[in-house]
Amino acid sequence: MPGLQSKNLKVNYTKEELEVLKIFFSNPGGNAFVLLDSLTPEMKAALVARCSRSNDLSMQKLFLSEIFGNIESRKNNKNVPEFNNRVLKKYGDDSVREIGTPIIGVELIDQITAKIIKDSKLFSEIEKSTRYLDFSKGVKLNEEGEIIGYDENSGVYLYLVPEIIEESNYKNMYESTLDELFEFYKKLEAEVFKKLKEENPLENQKFPSSYEKDELISYDELSEEEKEAAKKAYNQALRAETYDICRNILPMATLTNLVWSSNFREVGEKIAEMLADKNKEVNKVGDEIYKQLKFYAPTMINWIESEHGKEYIDNIKMRKELDPLVERYLNDAIKEYQETNDIKYSDEDIKLLRDKDENDAKVESVTYVLYLFSSLDFEELKKVVKSNKELQNVTINWTKKLRGNNREDKLPDADENVRTKIELNMPISIWLDIWQDLQRYRNLTQFRQEPSIFNGYEIPIKIEEIGYGKEFMDEINAVNNLYIALHSDEKTKPYAQEVVTFSHKIKTVFISDLKEQTLMSELRTSKQGDQRYVKLMRELYEEIVNEMPFA
Repeated sequence: MPGLQSKNLKVNYTKEELEVLKIFFSNPGGNAFVLLDSLTPEMKAALVARCSRSNDLSMQKLFLSEIFGNIESRKNNKNVPEFNNRVLKKYGDDSVREIGTPIIGVELIDQITAKIIKDSKLFSEIEKSTRYLDFSKGVKLNEEGEIIGYDENSGVYLYLVPEIIEESNYKNMYESTLDELFEFYKKLEAEVFKKLKEENPLENQKFPSSYEKDELISYDELSEEEKEAAKKAYNQALRAETYDICRNILPMATLTNLVWSSNFREVGEKIAEMLADKNKEVNKVGDEIYKQLKFYAPTMINWIESEHGKEYIDNIKMRKELDPLVERYLNDAIKEYQETNDIKYSDEDIKLLRDKDENDAKVESVTYVLYLFSSLDFEELKKVVKSNKELQNVTINWTKKLRGNNREDKLPDADENVRTKIELNMPISIWLDIWQDLQRYRNLTQFRQEPSIFNGYEIPIKIEEIGYGKEFMDEINAVNNLYIALHSDEKTKPYAQEVVTFSHKIKTVFISDLKEQTLMSELRTSKQGDQRYVKLMRELYEEIVNEMPFA
């Protein structure tokens, strides 16, 4: 029997069926189509999963026979939950939940909660930026304590006072210390902006010409209309730089808004993680997200309340608490080591941690390149490459010639198989940026310590230059005292992170691949952005080149 000719690759539908399908599919009866938003996330996920084990010739036929049903059941949506539950039980939770993708908004949360949410592998987000927004303004509250708008004279600032702190003896100390931080932010903002204007006068700037796109002309050469636009752009740029510098005094309790998207499996696991956290404010946000998703797509998320879900949450709680026996052995081991060795707490900003020497990394990279063109087993090919230096060198030179002009074309995909481990000790203000950039590439694992005061802090150069270095140190000392008080009390210990400022340093290890790390270094070594971030990325690039010159 002959096969099907390409012109015959089409399933037959009646006119009535096509009328129904056009409501739910972009190309009714076609072989390529988009599932429209008239299908709920649950319907989409269950339908896609069901297709994997259905003899129906088309997803659209399956939809008509199993989901659309008769008119009455369609009107009250009776078929959908039953169908979803049946598919979930039959095909497994994860594969179905990975198809649905909710978009979730979470507002007025602290930086601690925001970073817990964002610490995900499969994740896209937009967060309110502390780099480009003014946090000097207070807010006005109504009689019920709800925010009704900004009020510069209110003295109520956008930071979280956790319920546990509110009920503790540290309430006054907490609020007065954080109020001082925001008052100092306001003072810094005026002085930093003034300093930046003095260093970069408007009259000395160059602006794009309206006649020649590639030509830059002085401010005086602009028309009156162009001068207004130039002045606005100039002030916006200086304001952004001002906010970027001043945010170093903001605490982790600073409130933010976040919109994020992921699949239901990842979202469900993130909610479970939040419900298992020691911080009750994180628990509250996780519970509220769960309630909203349960209303939106119950069959995709209700596993959290099942026995399996409860066990999963309990297991996360256990992993967040160091076992007392392990803790005792760890402390004993450190003490024993200290008696015979020096434990040096390095203040280096960046360390490249290597499991293999440079030549092993080079051999591995070359082997992956040549594997595509060889019929040898990987290990056998690796032996060939390792034994032949000339082959290594000519292959590296060849791949360099293939590098295009676009950043993504500059390194071979084989370099994705050469793993890098980097430990960074950096101000939280930089960590927020570098972490977000690395998360954007997805191809990394991060191990980070909690925000604390134990790794020191860094005063931005511009704040020293305007003569506020001493006052900045005084504010940090007040924060450190508050942190120690909260951290020493078991009840308030989980909330000590809230007072840590963006200038305090945080230690983290990023495990990624050579390609992504090199792309990242190039992306962030341009003149734009925080110069400390630029400096850190240049140091990272130099470390990689020194360790792996073939890169």
